[in-house]
Amino acid sequence: MIWKRNEEGADVTIYLNRVSDITAAPSDSLYGIWDLESAEVNDKVATEIYDPSGKRYLFLRWDNRFSDRNSPDNISDGVFRTGDHNNILEMFYYHGNKSSRLNFNFRGNFLILESDSSEKEKIKLKFRRIDYFPT
Repeated sequence: MIWKRNEEGADVTIYLNRVSDITAAPSDSLYGIWDLESAEVNDKVATEIYDPSGKRYLFLRWDNRFSDRNSPDNISDGVFRTGDHNNILEMFYYHGNKSSRLNFNFRGNFLILESDSSEKEKIKLKFRRIDYFPT
């Protein structure tokens, strides 16, 4: 497709070509099931606080909903959104007026969620991608 127009006195020609693949955003890799491997608060191990039963996982769905589960009885659900031009994950919980804003990065098969440096507590959560729902 070719568009020709005049913009502020200059002739402009725009050429559009069909693409076969859409470039993926970093946030596209968030979708899936993530098992909590470790947690740190202010650089001290806090896994037993964030995952006392050893069964915590995070399920980030394609429709921007999430489930944060510690056990079958301890479920927190909500919606999430990501930054358009940065690696920020914002989670809004359905119950309790709770929300969180975390930076995300990937290291191999791991998802690293970290609190913003301006927060009082420096939180770092390390999740491993899994392909099943833990029981």
